[in-house]
Amino acid sequence: MEAQVLTITALNAQNAFNKANSEIKKTLQSLWPDHNFNRDITEMVDSYEAACELEGITQLTIADFEFLPEQDREYHFVDHQLNIIHRALNEGWTWKEGERGYYPVFNRAAGGSGFSLGLVGYCSSSSTVGARRTYKDERLAMHSAKKFLHLHSVIQNNE
Repeated sequence: MEAQVLTITALNAQNAFNKANSEIKKTLQSLWPDHNFNRDITEMVDSYEAACELEGITQLTIADFEFLPEQDREYHFVDHQLNIIHRALNEGWTWKEGERGYYPVFNRAAGGSGFSLGLVGYCSSSSTVGARRTYKDERLAMHSAKKFLHLHSVIQNNE
């Protein structure tokens, strides 16, 4: 049998590691001893582009929203970006009734168009409908709020 070269990106190796059982994780670590597989997800998701890469989806641009009226394009593009970032940060976790979940809460600043992060909310609901972008822990909600404040501001200022 002829040897074949297998090329894998660091990102694909990381994705495989994140989804693997302990035996496969050990194998991946032995195959790539110089790669830090234990990087924190907040280090890996530092942009929309990085989130798309982690999720294995094609990045969209504002031009992909030209089918919408001009005044709606930015909002829907940013909404899409936040959804992908949210999904990547949660690493496959989705909120279920009865589980704890966290989300950023913003307070609008008086007299201006700005707002500030007041706190991270904890949601526990008897309803089957939780917050739209619920994170599995407070740290992820804070990371999203701080790192992607520019995106959250578009959503907050357009609602």
